[in-house]
Amino acid sequence: MPTSPPGAGPQGGAPFDYAAVSARDVRDGGDAAMREAEALVAEVALVPDGARSFDNTLRAIEQIEDVIGTANGRYGFLAHVSPDAGTREAAHEYEEKLDQFATRLGFDEGLYRAVKAYAATAEAQGLAGEDARLLRLLQRDFRRNGMDLPAEQRARVQERMEHLVSLGIAFRRHIAEYDDGLWLTADGLAGLPDAFRDGLRREDRDGLRYYRVSLDYPELFPFLNGADDPVARETLFRKNHNRAADANVALLEEAIAARDAIATAIGYPSWAAYVLDVRMAKTPAAVLDFLVDLERRVQPKAAADMDRLRAAQRRRTGAEAAIEMWETSLSSTSRS
Repeated sequence: MPTSPPGAGPQGGAPFDYAAVSARDVRDGGDAAMREAEALVAEVALVPDGARSFDNTLRAIEQIEDVIGTANGRYGFLAHVSPDAGTREAAHEYEEKLDQFATRLGFDEGLYRAVKAYAATAEAQGLAGEDARLLRLLQRDFRRNGMDLPAEQRARVQERMEHLVSLGIAFRRHIAEYDDGLWLTADGLAGLPDAFRDGLRREDRDGLRYYRVSLDYPELFPFLNGADDPVARETLFRKNHNRAADANVALLEEAIAARDAIATAIGYPSWAAYVLDVRMAKTPAAVLDFLVDLERRVQPKAAADMDRLRAAQRRRTGAEAAIEMWETSLSSTSRS
């Protein structure tokens, strides 16, 4: 069997056919990508320092990242969209393997030395435009991975980075696989069109027909926007906002601790400072200032929107009531 489905060539050809991918294709394709990337890493590391050039160093490193990124986009993506459970399971496995592989690239001694050696060449000193920027970003990323730290500290940063990858994948998987909803009679679906009700899963119990509204997007949002029952809306809203909480709160706490340890090891005061250092805002203080100013500016519009919501609610119920979060998708046009 080929290692990837038809249309999986690296350049040109037919678009990648996600529907044709099997669990075996995921494993074969993921393994093939990592073998190709490993071979390219070895090639870059073996170039003598005196022979280093943009093509055999920086462009080659970009090619390595492209191989892994393309494989993850093809195979890891299926963990979230494939209708086949076996394919999703294989894709979850290889999403983690490919993400871990990509993380390890940022700690690879051979690549780090290659970039450092190339940066000292006359060619590197004369780079301009996007080529100079690529070199600058590669140097920055190695520094932000702690490659300038002593070996023991660097290894600890790498261990925590890889742990973050595992935590993130587990976190997303718990949310993706979480299944919950509300069983309601037809009365509980008042305010919604018959077409919505007819598309729901149903079950007959004790002489009554019940309909299940799940947390899936095509059911959740129409229900929150259209159902008359405020208690049911609140219940479904809270279920959605707490999906997989039993499993994920502990993972989130682990991730926060790992992030803090990484940032402080590299010399940043916090993970926020670490992340924002390479973004337009640059500092947590700048973000906070922006948000405070934004809140001040949007308050008049927010107040007007709340007035419209209260008016819509009065027309519907004939009474004044607080506007809760599960009410904010309502509008005077959709619920009048």
